Amino acid sequence: MINLLRYVKEPVGSLVVDKIYESNNIETQLSDLFYDFTASLTTLIQTTYMGDQSTPKEYRPKHFQWCWWKTIECFKIENIEFESNGDLYEYFLTFIMEEFYLNPNKEEGEIILVKTWDYLFNRQVVKTRSELDTFVELYFLFKKSLKKV
Repeated sequence: MINLLRYVKEPVGSLVVDKIYESNNIETQLSDLFYDFTASLTTLIQTTYMGDQSTPKEYRPKHFQWCWWKTIECFKIENIEFESNGDLYEYFLTFIMEEFYLNPNKEEGEIILVKTWDYLFNRQVVKTRSELDTFVELYFLFKKSLKKV
């Protein structure tokens, strides 16, 4: 139980963070690119969503899909290609459905989306081992999805 609490709550030092980044071959430029993708997707979702009153629950995944494709296309213009479907798509669909589309408090949902990505991708922020593992998992989902840079 104590180990679980440490894993979830206790921040790790910068030496541990450096070791995790090094042992997983985390590239700063790719991490920045992946952050840009999440920020672009999140912004598009927030600025084009017409609200719960105008968008029935069954159309919300379609809105997400449209935003996803639009984000993919914007990066493709810059010769950066991501897979349009797959594990990364499912990860974001699940997370954004839960934290934004199904959240009755949209302002809170928007804050969660922005803060989650800012926090996870900011190497300077002190994190727990659990948060670092989440970042590494997301980083590799992105890397697997990346077709061309």
